[in-house]
Amino acid sequence: MAEIEALVGEIAASTQEQSVSLGQVNQAVNHMDQVTQQNAAMVEESTAASHALAKEAEGLADAVARFRVEQPAQAAAPTVGHSTVMADYAQKRAVTRGVVAAMLKPTAPADDWEEF
Repeated sequence: MAEIEALVGEIAASTQEQSVSLGQVNQAVNHMDQVTQQNAAMVEESTAASHALAKEAEGLADAVARFRVEQPAQAAAPTVGHSTVMADYAQKRAVTRGVVAAMLKPTAPADDWEEF
């Protein structure tokens, strides 16, 4: 009987240790879930901010491309004609649109964390 009592005592102590360990694991998993949710929220905010920034950059590029910069009168450089300015504008706008399109291209998530 004493031997059985000792074994039951050991089982109870082991069960208590496992319970404490499982509680710690549960706390760690909960913390990881909170951090993952915070990271997901920050990614969404960053994505929205980058989209807004890309649109603002495109608007700024459009506005800057409309400026016509002329050489000073004493400079020996040839005068830039209207068609040259418009061609430069069209080229800069196309490059800007390509960069913006690349920035806005959606990417597939590496892992699906929604199950957490």
